[in-house]
Amino acid sequence: MSLRENLMKRMVSLLKRDSKVLRPSKIGGCPRAIVLEHISPVEDEIEGDEFDSRVITKLGSALGGVIYERAIAPLLIEEGFLYQVKVKSGEIEGTCDFYKYDPETEEGLVVDLKTINRANLPYIPNPGHVDQITVYMDCILNGEIWTTKTVNEGGKTVEVLDKKLPNPKKVRGCLIYLLRENPLHITKEQECWIDYDPMRAELLRSRFQWLKESIEKGEIPPVPKDYTPFNYPCYISTYEGIYTCPYWDECWKETVSSEGDKIPDELSQLARKYYESWFNIRLHKKEKDRYAQMLKELTKGIPSILIPFDGGVLRKSVVSYDEINYHGVLLGFLDFVNEYFKPSLPQRKKMVEVLENLKSKHKKVITYTRFDVSQGKSGNGTK
Repeated sequence: MSLRENLMKRMVSLLKRDSKVLRPSKIGGCPRAIVLEHISPVEDEIEGDEFDSRVITKLGSALGGVIYERAIAPLLIEEGFLYQVKVKSGEIEGTCDFYKYDPETEEGLVVDLKTINRANLPYIPNPGHVDQITVYMDCILNGEIWTTKTVNEGGKTVEVLDKKLPNPKKVRGCLIYLLRENPLHITKEQECWIDYDPMRAELLRSRFQWLKESIEKGEIPPVPKDYTPFNYPCYISTYEGIYTCPYWDECWKETVSSEGDKIPDELSQLARKYYESWFNIRLHKKEKDRYAQMLKELTKGIPSILIPFDGGVLRKSVVSYDEINYHGVLLGFLDFVNEYFKPSLPQRKKMVEVLENLKSKHKKVITYTRFDVSQGKSGNGTK
């Protein structure tokens, strides 16, 4: 195994968690995806040289948060914070990034670090993150709090109880958003203070119970009313690439049709961006490749589709052709002729047979996705 492969596998191992555990970080997410993840889990694997770009985009984004968190942990520990504190209330159990208890005021403070792209700054704090830290605060006020330590038992490293912590009389939360591009760039707006809201906490406890029962019964919730196929959390566009929810097909496949009059506006806008970057390919090659990747991801499973946009039509088609390595065929044939220098009639027939077998052996089918742009307005998908 190369150093590169080993490094990638080791980094991915930092993210390995039991997907069957319903954690506070998931409670504010899409209920349909949460239940599907437990009923039909999708494994994110990186094996050998097979690096799936979608997996790398998803896991790489999460890994950035883990790396920043571990780098900053010693700094906050010096400020009196405990790192990776366990909390539990009823059946809800989780691990908050940082927790600090002041015995004089009997107040607690929970800090959770989040990493985002600069483009996401206008949308913080994320409601799902507020839900997550609210669950932590609720557990700290009304449940159990403890720290753990790792020990060696029978040659295995295990996590055991270190010490239990008292429940505070009051608790506050703080979400700190770090930019992946520049973690030192922290404005006042990136430090989001969250007061404990007992009504929100009660709703989240009810939501947890509903999700838990849905998982146990195998009942898949409907797609939330305010969700759309081309927006977060179903569809995520990052600087590194495009990522869609692993269950995107089950929710939205029928919304992307090969019929021109049923094309969603978001897809038409994306086609227009692709056309503009295609038209100025020398100036915008990176943008063109990025939009092509997004279009390919969003229209996967559809071999042919016309996408009209203001100014033209984009046609997607999957093209296949046979490529034969004639040089390899010729060398193989000549080797055979050398072996049978004076061929008889049966040997000639054998030569023909061997030639055909060699053609079959060296034949490759090349398949690629092509996007062609036609200028001119159209409302029905034709020029």
